[in-house]
Amino acid sequence: LIIGPILRLRTDLLAVGQAITQDFDTASLQFESSQLTRRDELGDVVAAFELMLRQIVDAIATRNRMETEVRQSEEKFSKAFKASPNPITLSTLTDGHIIEANASFLAFHGSQRSDVMDKTALDIGLWVDPGDRAIMIHQIRTEGFVRNQEYRFQRASGEVRTVLYSAEQLDINGTTCI
Repeated sequence: LIIGPILRLRTDLLAVGQAITQDFDTASLQFESSQLTRRDELGDVVAAFELMLRQIVDAIATRNRMETEVRQSEEKFSKAFKASPNPITLSTLTDGHIIEANASFLAFHGSQRSDVMDKTALDIGLWVDPGDRAIMIHQIRTEGFVRNQEYRFQRASGEVRTVLYSAEQLDINGTTCI
């Protein structure tokens, strides 16, 4: 009378655990313990189990929906970044290591991806006056952004160009970038 329902509940708990870890649809699981219509402590435990299961299923659905939204947002950003006709780089704020550069930047600078990745803008000779970069970094640290500032950049060929530069501080995986 007592041990049978407890063993059914145990079996159901194990089935739910397995379904969750293997990302199965828990809504389609049939639970033997749900068939109990007891009005005692064991009935309360079964009811709590079913409530907990519904909450877990809802939490997983919410997490999955949020993960999908994040993936879609990242995909939109990636496509816009890569397709932009404007030269764009992502670099670390502290030391200026380039972590991403779009094709427009590579064409503007006249270099290959391997020439700029994991190097600093100073390493590749981008800033004609490195002091300008220091001023820009100070402004980003104090205001969070720079908008439409004129600077002189040097291409890989040595040609100097005046550019209209904008940058914004952002966090990428715990690293402050521009």
